[in-house]
Amino acid sequence: MKSDGPVLLLIVITFISLLSGIANGEQCCYDWELGNNHPQQKFCEADFVALGYIMNKEVERSKVIYTVHVYQVYKGAISWSSTVEIKALSGYCDPNLQDDVYVITASGHPTDLSTSRCKWNEKWSSVTSTQLEGLKSLYKKYCDNCEILESLIIFPVPPDVKPKRCAYYPDSKCEKLHSVCEYHQHAGCRWSSNTNFLTCLQE
Repeated sequence: MKSDGPVLLLIVITFISLLSGIANGEQCCYDWELGNNHPQQKFCEADFVALGYIMNKEVERSKVIYTVHVYQVYKGAISWSSTVEIKALSGYCDPNLQDDVYVITASGHPTDLSTSRCKWNEKWSSVTSTQLEGLKSLYKKYCDNCEILESLIIFPVPPDVKPKRCAYYPDSKCEKLHSVCEYHQHAGCRWSSNTNFLTCLQE
């Protein structure tokens, strides 16, 4: 019977590497955290949001370092047309960004940014017109007014109550791709509606 020693040693080393990365400010997440994946909520939670090209990916033990040429900054104190490094834990936590242009969300200050597979890192070619409007102004506009809450059940709201949240089904692509959680003075937080959103609901 073969010894389990080498396998256990590998598990311990991996676990220590993971803890070391977290201690250094890098972030990971797990399947249960992937539920609320609406880009507006990810935008509001992030310290840095930008459009950038992945120039290089370097693996160093338990972490990955992405070198990104920034084309446009939507949130954060970094000027456009600059180059930044964004870290991620390797393996399961790595968002696996390729040689392409992405909308990237990250946490931290300009000289120590980190991302993960649970943040919104979307290829530019997949960004919808509604998401682009959100990036330019609408997501930031409603960060302080509305929260997007993952929910599998929609409870009725009394007419005299102005909700401060938009309920979001994790598997609903229509809200994710074609809607913004907007605040209305007399109605509270509501999902916006447009032609693409209504068409998506009918599919």
